[in-house]
Amino acid sequence: PINHLYLEENAPSRLLTCMYFWCIQEGGSAILVDQGFSAQTLKDLKIQFRLEAEPPELLRRAGIDPRQVNAVILTHLHWDHYAGEDFFPNAHYYLQRKEMEFLASPLIRCRALGRFYSPAAVQNIGQLHLAGRVRFVDGDEEIFPGIATLWTGGHSPGSQGIVLETPSGKAIVCGDVVPRYQNIRENIPCGIHTSAIEAVEALEKIREKAGSLDLILTGHDPEAMEKFEKLAEGVFTVPE
Repeated sequence: PINHLYLEENAPSRLLTCMYFWCIQEGGSAILVDQGFSAQTLKDLKIQFRLEAEPPELLRRAGIDPRQVNAVILTHLHWDHYAGEDFFPNAHYYLQRKEMEFLASPLIRCRALGRFYSPAAVQNIGQLHLAGRVRFVDGDEEIFPGIATLWTGGHSPGSQGIVLETPSGKAIVCGDVVPRYQNIRENIPCGIHTSAIEAVEALEKIREKAGSLDLILTGHDPEAMEKFEKLAEGVFTVPE
C-alpha cells in the first residue's frame, strides 16, 4: 500500500517496491547494512512478495561467502530488514538501543506499531543479545573506521541511517526514513512512523549529512536498480 511509503494525501494506490540489503567489503570480511529475510518469513507472515533469492545466495552471487560477514548493522528491526534468521553465524549485530527498548515495552502490543516486527525477529534478537552478539548504539557513533550511525527515529524509535565515508563524499544508507527518492526530493516523510515529527526532521538530517542526493541510498526504490551497475541477478554494485 502506498501510504506505507508516503505521508501524503493524493499518492497513487500502488507502486512497485523493492527490498534491499547492502554489503561493504573490507579485505576478506564483509559488513552488511540490514540482512533481508527468507521465503519462510513471507510464509509465516502471510506476505505476498516475489523473493529473488535469499540473502546468503545473493552474497554468493557477488563472490562473498556468508561466513565472511562479521557485522550486520540494522537500520531498524522491521521484518523486511531483519526477520530473525541466523544467516550469518560469525556476525555481531549493531542497532540503536532505543529500538530494543521499544521491543521490550508495552507499546509493541499495539498492532498499528507492532505489526511490522516479525515475532521470530523479536525472539532471535534477544537470543543473540544473550549470546553476546548484539552491540547497542546510542545516537550517532562511529562503529567502524569510516562507518557511523545517524539516529533519526521517525519510522521507528530506533531507526538510523548508516553514514559511509567514500571518495565522493558521505553516502547514507537510509533504511525506511527515506523509502524512495521522491521522499527526499519532495520532502515527503515516510508513511509508517512512530513519530511524524521525527520522520520530517529525519529528511533534513539526511540532506545535511549526505555529500549529495546521489549519495543517498533509499530503502525500497526500484530506481536504485537503474542507477547502479548490475553485477549478477538481483545484485548491483554502488560506485565509490
